[in-house]
Amino acid sequence: MYKAEEKNCRQSWDNLGFKSSVLEHIVENIRCPVCHSNLIKAQDKDNIFPSLSCSSCSNSFEVNDVVEDNCSSYDDAEDEDSFAHCSDCSSLSSVVKLGEKWICFSCHKIHNDNDVGDCQYCHRFIAGNLEDSFLSGCFMCEGQMGHYMNSKAYD
Repeated sequence: MYKAEEKNCRQSWDNLGFKSSVLEHIVENIRCPVCHSNLIKAQDKDNIFPSLSCSSCSNSFEVNDVVEDNCSSYDDAEDEDSFAHCSDCSSLSSVVKLGEKWICFSCHKIHNDNDVGDCQYCHRFIAGNLEDSFLSGCFMCEGQMGHYMNSKAYD
């Protein structure tokens, strides 16, 4: 009976239609925050951020409630740039590539490929506007201009 329910839960995730090594990791490692069961179903197949329910204890929760724990444990050398920091909500390692888009699990902002890359100043992997990031920086750094403005030369 457990195997059948486990298969049913897995199928609910497959029905979302998103393929990603990060999403696979999340699905394999996601646990109910109440009873710690891995029998978790995605409830709304038409929503990229589905509500979740635990088949063991019937607890309902959101992807955001559990995804951060699963993302922080993801370690794949081939996917060095799997998680970007979101400049819209300032969440760290919350943006993942699903299909052709990059999606923040924290604020649900959808980024295009050309909006995700390394800051030209601090070289952190950022999702958001990176134009002129060497001079102006990203949400995690001050950029070259901020560096000079804060240097002793301007005291």
